[in-house]
Amino acid sequence: MMRAWKCMVCNAIVLVISLLIIAAEEKHEDVYAKIERYKRRRRKGISENSMDGHEEKPQPMLALPGPAFPQLNFDPPEDGTCSDDDKQRLIILDQKIYLAPTNKEHLEASTHAVQTSSSVWTCAIVLVKYLEHIYLHSKELNIINPGAKIVELGSGTGIVGIGASIILAHQGNSQPSGHVYITDVAEVVPSMQNSIDLNSKSLETPLPASGRALDWTKAESDLENMGVSKADVVLAADVVWVDYLIEPLVTTLEALSGPQTVIYFAYQSRSSKSDKILFELLENLFTISTVSGRDLHPDFQVPGKVEVYIIKRKPQAME
Repeated sequence: MMRAWKCMVCNAIVLVISLLIIAAEEKHEDVYAKIERYKRRRRKGISENSMDGHEEKPQPMLALPGPAFPQLNFDPPEDGTCSDDDKQRLIILDQKIYLAPTNKEHLEASTHAVQTSSSVWTCAIVLVKYLEHIYLHSKELNIINPGAKIVELGSGTGIVGIGASIILAHQGNSQPSGHVYITDVAEVVPSMQNSIDLNSKSLETPLPASGRALDWTKAESDLENMGVSKADVVLAADVVWVDYLIEPLVTTLEALSGPQTVIYFAYQSRSSKSDKILFELLENLFTISTVSGRDLHPDFQVPGKVEVYIIKRKPQAME
């Protein structure tokens, strides 16, 4: 009886030791795998957490619900001109917004940062119609003035920046001195610029806007290349889709913000974890106020789901 019990104890000890050895080997294999992955990324010049890297940090995307305004159509007229048609359009100051066609095969082979850029998200529509609404009905709230330097982050299709540039171009008879920088990862810029050009053709005048590359993980160098230090207005709509880019996003907002900078941030919650990370980081540097539903466009808001925040740098955070 005693011998059998001792054998059981010995076997258990051997089993535990074996499991510890296996776990240690797996841990070392994981470390070596990470080192090799890092070396590969360094050879390719890809940041570990880059927005457009092909070997991205393996974190799942947050849930992306479908659009709340699916009836809207952004396709350019089939004949290649920008004439009127009877389809439902997103209209800013009587100007229909068109989006250039995207290459579906290219999108399927691209990173998720590029894939998500081809969709028109609900937050973008809510934000751009809010900008139009306050321009038309609340002059005291409007901050898109003729000389404004405006930067849109994570623009994707670029409809918010294009709408802002239409508002900018609408002010006065002369060409405005302000400019809208419609930004995203480098792979998205050609598509954004095509859409800017398409809408300029429709207006029969160049929009005061341009598509630029701005990767939040290397914002300092990208902003230097753009020739932008501080912005008068920053626009961001539905720009949180993976947790690891939240900190670079906030760092980019900080880099763009001066004492008078106003950030319009349209947000749809998808995860309590990402909400906590985002707002804790923001509240360290900024004051945050929520736009009342009374000030949003009455036909383009999603109560309880999409919020628009006005964010400004705290004076003490400038020191």
